[in-house]
Amino acid sequence: MSVAGAEAIQKINIPESVTYDGISYTVVSIGENAFNNNSEAISITIPNTVTSIGAYAFHNCGVFSLEIPNSVTSLGEFAFSYSSIEHIKLSESLTQIPASAFRNCISLQEIIIPDAVKIIRKHAFEKCTRATKVTLSKNLEEIEYDAFRNLAIDASTVATINSAPALKRIGFNAFYKAAIREFDLSNVEEIGKEAFRLSRLRSVNLSNIKHVGKYAFSDTRLKSVTVPAALNTDAIGCFSGSTVESVIYEEGCTETIPYLFSGCSYLEKISFPKTLTTISTSSFSGCSLWGDFIIPDHITKIESYAFAWCDMNSVTIGSKISSLPEGVFKGCDRLTDINFGNVETIGEYAFKECDELYRMNMPATVKIIGRGAFANCENLTYLRLPQQLTKISEMLCYSCQKLNSVTIPNTVTAIGDSAFIFCNKLESIILPPDLTSIGYRAFESCASLTEINIPWNVKTIGTATFDGCVKLKKLSLGGNLEYVGTSAFKDCFLKEIECLAQTPPIAS
Repeated sequence: MSVAGAEAIQKINIPESVTYDGISYTVVSIGENAFNNNSEAISITIPNTVTSIGAYAFHNCGVFSLEIPNSVTSLGEFAFSYSSIEHIKLSESLTQIPASAFRNCISLQEIIIPDAVKIIRKHAFEKCTRATKVTLSKNLEEIEYDAFRNLAIDASTVATINSAPALKRIGFNAFYKAAIREFDLSNVEEIGKEAFRLSRLRSVNLSNIKHVGKYAFSDTRLKSVTVPAALNTDAIGCFSGSTVESVIYEEGCTETIPYLFSGCSYLEKISFPKTLTTISTSSFSGCSLWGDFIIPDHITKIESYAFAWCDMNSVTIGSKISSLPEGVFKGCDRLTDINFGNVETIGEYAFKECDELYRMNMPATVKIIGRGAFANCENLTYLRLPQQLTKISEMLCYSCQKLNSVTIPNTVTAIGDSAFIFCNKLESIILPPDLTSIGYRAFESCASLTEINIPWNVKTIGTATFDGCVKLKKLSLGGNLEYVGTSAFKDCFLKEIECLAQTPPIAS
């Protein structure tokens, strides 16, 4: 027989048996919703004849303390959720804690999981915000998603949680924002995405790990991390935003994994093994890396934004790096010195917003410089482009407002759109003799430019190329010039113009 539909009373004593029509029935279960919303109940006695408690049986119940006899082998979902329980002793016969069983029990102070329990289901103890001690079953194998989410966040101290030697799997968000500092994960094989995100975890041991989900430990209080060689390559952002200060990659690691330590603003030390050859996308973007940073010679590839927004003062590129990708050092606003090693290609926005770059002497090895590579470098005053360069890319020095000197090699045949736009300190520039085209807005608003000689082979000058060059007084146009774009010399107060072309160029 089961008990169901009890009215609101303060003291509930469930009998071992009841008599109906002269027949005695043993009470073996508490039915679904039996004491649901009975906020008046302050004590409940459950006899050892009961073997099951149904879903929502004590949901939103006012009871403060409860002992579940060892005869109980199963609980229903939401059995005690939203109740006022402060202390509870669970049956030693339980093999699982069902979904949401104690969800939102905000007064619960201690959680003791019986040793027979092998799995804690989803949301089981979510929002138990004052529980400061958790004792896990020694036979526990799995904790499902959101099981301890927001644990102890309203308590006056952090929660303690013991080691569970059989634990192999932890679901996503299982300890999201939980106020725990220590948790032995040395035997765990699988950790879901955001499992410990925003928790107060200070250390982690992943020596037995096989798979970690995205952002599993992001925004935690970790101090140091050893990255195991077995860490899966899709563990994106696993430690991002944490307070980690030092990182060691184990021997056998071959790549750093995208966004793995992105936003770790305290990270200063990284140790790479010789097996590691690739630094992945945004792996260390937003990290400190204060001082002189050296990329080892065994690194052969760096991916986009790998070190963007870092605080290093200087960087030495390893000898096996031939290409710097898009945004690789973007926003490194303390970077003053770069040793390019054997770099041949510099990608788009590679050094954009590197505000402390003052003088840039490009090595002869560089052949290609991408769009906006030095855009918005506000203190860059001098740029010497490499001898093998054939094209100045679009927006190369966009808004480098202190740039006053540029050396362009004779190998350059084209200047891209907006290449030097808003470089308002640029007073003079010598264009190479084999130049054939000058792009749209290439020198717009170079307000200090006083004189320009367009080489003989230039055939086109783009729209608004010299628009706003208010100090430009002298202009010489080459003999092969055929086309001048709209507003090419708008707001230029020219006093002297020389045109060497026998046939005047077409002006739009």
